[in-house]
Amino acid sequence: MKNDDVIGHVFNLFETQSKLTANEIQELIPFDIAMIQIHKAIKTLKEGKFMKEELSLDLKYYSMVKQKTKVNIDKGGRDVSKYKFNGVEYGKSRLALAIISFYVKKNKPTFKQLCDVFPVKLVPPYGLISKKKEALEVSKDRARFFIKEHEQIKLPDGLICVSNQLTKDRIDKLIKLAQESLGYEIK
Repeated sequence: MKNDDVIGHVFNLFETQSKLTANEIQELIPFDIAMIQIHKAIKTLKEGKFMKEELSLDLKYYSMVKQKTKVNIDKGGRDVSKYKFNGVEYGKSRLALAIISFYVKKNKPTFKQLCDVFPVKLVPPYGLISKKKEALEVSKDRARFFIKEHEQIKLPDGLICVSNQLTKDRIDKLIKLAQESLGYEIK
């Protein structure tokens, strides 16, 4: 069985269970799945911060991490959660683009002023936002920014691009910043 399928079965178990050992997970899944596959699925979920591990009486127990926002996982174990901003639903990276575009439309900042509000270091190593020229340069082999013409944002001092490299952790930090510092409502 593929890892994606095992992850799906593990997720389904935790709809009715709160805490399980790896052996219990293996027993409760209605298919014959090798323990190594169970551990691989657990590792993937822990790395994605969807699952946590607790030690109790020399046994490792696993439970799902409560998410502030609803988390959806596709077959590849990727977080495909949706967020609502200004009445429109977005994935993680598109949400970042929407938040920054909205801010620019309302405030008309320079690049430096925008960097003061939205820390570039939020998305290492290339940054949350970048001047168009640098974004195109680092996106030569693989798009790391929204670089299509309609996705670029015009500032008084030039065009910028927003990173499309947003993980769950990174978007959570951006959402917190937008809610607490700017008063934006994001669900």
